[in-house]
Amino acid sequence: MDRYENCRLLPFEDVTEQSFDMVIGSNFKGAYFTIQKALPLLRKGSSVVINASVGPRKGWPTTSTVSTCKAAVVHLARILSAELVDRGIRVNTLSPGSTDTAMFARFAGQEQGDAVKGVLATSNPSKRMANPSEIAKLAVYLASDDSAYVVGADFLIDGGVAAISPVGA
Repeated sequence: MDRYENCRLLPFEDVTEQSFDMVIGSNFKGAYFTIQKALPLLRKGSSVVINASVGPRKGWPTTSTVSTCKAAVVHLARILSAELVDRGIRVNTLSPGSTDTAMFARFAGQEQGDAVKGVLATSNPSKRMANPSEIAKLAVYLASDDSAYVVGADFLIDGGVAAISPVGA
């Protein structure tokens, strides 16, 4: 199995029950039960940061499974925030846009991966992809005591993809 099978991009009519279960299992079920199992270890002042995506805010073709899962984890964070706030445990989500990661190695050949990265970078209002360290800095903030008043929030870090319309650009 491809290590990036959990973010498989398929047209709606090509999604099989097996590919659906794989995406749901790793992107939603995995997050859900990982947090549940970690809960006994979380003390007052703990912070849970769930990785989501800009995808649920857009209507991108071929993302019917992965974007739906990411929308589910954003809502899960809100529900868990309500359930855990009295214990002093904060839950938030981080919703990155295109980020230059090893995920692009899943394409057949470096040339194709580089082509996809080029399209993503040029279609982004910031005209580039995020560096993973930029995403990590926001995650560190959300995990720190500096964000102690941040509860149940979803943070977009997408170079303006969700906020800026390409119309008129």
